[in-house]
Order: sequence, then structure tokens, then C-alpha cells
Amino acid sequence: MKTCVLIGKPNVGKTLLLLNLAKFLGNKTIKLHFMDADGNSMAKVYDIEVAKRYLCGRQPYSTMGLQWIRMNAGCQYIELVDTTGLIGDAVEPTTLRKAMAQTISFIKNASLLLHIIDATSLPSQPLPVDDIDVVLSHIFGGNDNYVMLINKIDLVDRADDILGKGAKAFNVNSDKIICVSALNKAGFKGIIDYINAQKG
Repeated sequence: MKTCVLIGKPNVGKTLLLLNLAKFLGNKTIKLHFMDADGNSMAKVYDIEVAKRYLCGRQPYSTMGLQWIRMNAGCQYIELVDTTGLIGDAVEPTTLRKAMAQTISFIKNASLLLHIIDATSLPSQPLPVDDIDVVLSHIFGGNDNYVMLINKIDLVDRADDILGKGAKAFNVNSDKIICVSALNKAGFKGIIDYINAQKG
């Protein structure tokens, strides 16, 4: 089974993308597995709309651990894993540091890394080299198992060159970028096609 891991900063839409991608693929309910940074795990069946109300929020760090679903992506079954948002600064409390460390250590298990960027924060100037999205794209962007998802395209001017800005800001080839909206499911067919096209 292919393990597809969602990574990125807090509040870029990882959890909403996971849930709405499941819905896009025809699911009404999902079995969501959870594992906290201490290794405690559980699973719960959710109606997707109920899960959105409970698990998606505007507050940073709504996700404090790994949460994943297994589903049919058309050509194959996949495990889609949501992770704790990453930042480059020193953080408190210890539980948050542990959750971020769990995310970083889990990346090695990924068949495919889906790096989510917020389109509303795409820079017009180069980002500092220690920005976490720059670090992630620098480390993984050249790998065959990496794709960048520029999310929240529903919130930016369509005339804006989102794809070009993303490629330039993060030095990633434009063929490794998919523009999406986790909210209205724009670009989801591109995500599924990319997942199914990757070996692993």
C-alpha cells in the first residue's frame, strides 16, 4: 500500500485536504486512525462532514500527532497521512516539539510526500533559507516521490501566476506543483492522477 504523507506549516489545509480528498473519491464515512507523539493510538469512524467540524480549525496545531485513512484512489489503495504542522522556530510546549519530531521522523516512511503551501502567503521576494517550506523543498524537491500542492487558490487572484511564483520561490520544477483548493476540491483530479502515476 502506498503511503502518502501530507507535510507543511500549520494552517495550510492539510486536514481539510485529507478529508475532502476522501469525499472526492466517493467516501461518505471514513475510519480515521490516530497516533500521538507518545505512540498511543486509536481509530474512530467519522462521517466526513462531522470530522471536518471536529478536526479542522483556524487555530494552529489542531493536529497534534499523525492521523490517517486508508482508501481506494482509483487504481490502488493508499494510506493518506496527515501530520503536525512544522515551523522552523523554537517551540513550546514539549508536546508540540514531540509532535513535530514525530512528523519529521515519519517522513522516511513516505512513498509520496505531498508538501502543502498556502497560496495566500506566496512571497514576491525570496524567502530566507531557514524558512521551513524552503528547507523542505530544498531537501525533498528533487526527489521522485515529492509533489508541492499550492493550496487555497480559491483565495487568490486567478490572474496571479501561482504556479510560476511557487516554482521560483521554492526552486521546484513546475511539473512537480499542483494548484489546489482543499475547500472546493479544485485540482483534486490532478492529485489523484499524480499519486497513481508514481511507482512505490
